[in-house]
Amino acid sequence: MLTDRADEAHAVHPHFPTPSGSRVALARRVVVALALCGFGALASSACGPVWASQAVSEASTALQQARLAKAHRLAPYEYWLASSYVDKAKRTEGYSEFDAAERFAKEAKVLAEKAVDQAAQEERRQELLQQRLKLRDAKPATGGTP
Repeated sequence: MLTDRADEAHAVHPHFPTPSGSRVALARRVVVALALCGFGALASSACGPVWASQAVSEASTALQQARLAKAHRLAPYEYWLASSYVDKAKRTEGYSEFDAAERFAKEAKVLAEKAVDQAAQEERRQELLQQRLKLRDAKPATGGTP
């Protein structure tokens, strides 16, 4: 009697699961769920290289900006440390260690930006020093004679 009602319901509504088709429906759901999980894992694993490459590119750009700001001379510690981190990020990205490459690249970008700031401060400090020296040299020497 139960199967008759289920068959009638299935005839009226084809998506209504029948007792014999419930295993088939469950199997379909499991296959769909596994496929979605597999696709999600594939999609998330593909993002690592993209994020690492983007981070390395941003760090390289920041390092170029630091070079243009003459940070290699005015803020050498930060500049060369950033340069080393960029090199390390590129190397680790080449070995497919994308998380580590991204971390190194982010650190390099922070250091390069810090180098730009410190280079600007050092340049301003040197300008002020030059102005003070000119003022000192421009003052007439006052000796002990009136």
